[in-house]
Amino acid sequence: MRPTLPAPRPLPTAALDAAILRADARTQLILRLACDLGLRRAEIAKIHRDDVIDDLVGYSLRVRGKGERVRILPLPTSLARVILDAEGFLFPGRDDGHLSARWVGKLAANALPGAWSLHAGRHRFATLAHRQCGDLLVVQDLLGHASPVTTRVYIAPDATKARTVIESLAA
Repeated sequence: MRPTLPAPRPLPTAALDAAILRADARTQLILRLACDLGLRRAEIAKIHRDDVIDDLVGYSLRVRGKGERVRILPLPTSLARVILDAEGFLFPGRDDGHLSARWVGKLAANALPGAWSLHAGRHRFATLAHRQCGDLLVVQDLLGHASPVTTRVYIAPDATKARTVIESLAA
């Protein structure tokens, strides 16, 4: 018998909006990095101004992921400016000069309602990115996953599309 995969748990818009309202500017930025770029808490903690790359089409961000694997993500100009304004690490702290991943997660958890976590922001990003482009491999690369099987766990099915398929076949 095959083990069942965990269900995707994307952060709902209402929960994100509530967190943004109660969070300070630093925590709002942490939430944005998870929800807009799909970053893990450890990746957020280590962002340094030197990780911003000015390339031919705008800005990109060098992300140090699991196993110190590096990936390059397109970076909205608004986020690039915030990161470039930092004097070094975006979130300075006592863990090699930056906040610890645990502390980044705790800051977000304190702002998020109920049992929502920062990682749910990563699920939100994956779900919305897949709905935008429809390409599992693009989302896999953006998240820094080694396998599309892992990426699939992050993407919530689109109930509207499922309903459209069923209704068109039943017509």
